[in-house]
Amino acid sequence: MSYPGLTLASGVSFFDAGRIVLGGTPRRLSRINKPTQELMSRLRLAGTGGVELSTEDEKSVAKVLIDRGLAHPLPAASLPKINTTDVEIVIPCLMRWNRPLSGRE
Repeated sequence: MSYPGLTLASGVSFFDAGRIVLGGTPRRLSRINKPTQELMSRLRLAGTGGVELSTEDEKSVAKVLIDRGLAHPLPAASLPKINTTDVEIVIPCLMRWNRPLSGRE
């Protein structure tokens, strides 16, 4: 699956000038290569807004980062609009018809 954007997961720490990353799920220490370092650097600078993935290499690196829990995908900006008149809200409740309604059980 391909994602249009990516944002850094919370709790990720960087060491050794960005060559070593601590974080993910499960939490682990990883040494990352140069292309991954460049993408991770862009993610750090972008903050919660994330970055747009433009190349196939970035998208393949993003998949690994998502799988390891180091980053989260961002949804496409052009998601279809939902008409709220097409939505039903159902609130489940338990009604005991054999007892009078009172504040006590």
